[in-house]
Amino acid sequence: MLAARDFDVALVEIAAGSDPDLYDFWSQEAIVRGQNYGGWNNRRASEALENGRKLWNRDERRPFYATFLRQFNNDLPAITLYQHVYTYALSQDVNQVEIGQISHPRDRYQNFADWFLLYRSVTISCPEESNLTDVYLN
Repeated sequence: MLAARDFDVALVEIAAGSDPDLYDFWSQEAIVRGQNYGGWNNRRASEALENGRKLWNRDERRPFYATFLRQFNNDLPAITLYQHVYTYALSQDVNQVEIGQISHPRDRYQNFADWFLLYRSVTISCPEESNLTDVYLN
């Protein structure tokens, strides 16, 4: 139904990842082979997205995405209702927790194997070998 553009209004969730590339949602190419369901056709915005995705470094991509956002704001092909915000509470008793960027809920557990609650240094002294034979023989 969305691809056929048989709607007056559509409520669509765009679950973009951590990469700011929105080419598949808003480029001219995405009208035909993507998710540009509204058929927004803006050459300058599309070129900005194409040029931005050619670069790996996010700082170098920033001017292209700024151009895209200006075009998007001028034409307003869609209205953003909300963006997911993941908020997690964690006790101060948990040690070695490092939570970086969370793109998906599962990302909060990336270093879960390193977390621990208690840390206590314990020294264990083993009995000398001669005492061991006495213990086992008696």
